[in-house]
Amino acid sequence: MPKASKRGPRTLSYVQRLKRDLRSKAKAQSAALRSTKRDLNSLGVRRKAYSKTCRKC
Repeated sequence: MPKASKRGPRTLSYVQRLKRDLRSKAKAQSAALRSTKRDLNSLGVRRKAYSKTCRKC
């Protein structure tokens, strides 16, 4: 039974770490998407090119 009591907080911190990683990854992805969008707009590429990747674009 001691293993079960140890597992609780560890899984909690693990889940928190996963969430933080996911959040940071999402932020980086959105920033990259924004920069690519700007580049494409500067090049004069239409929105259809990356409508598959992002619905808001």
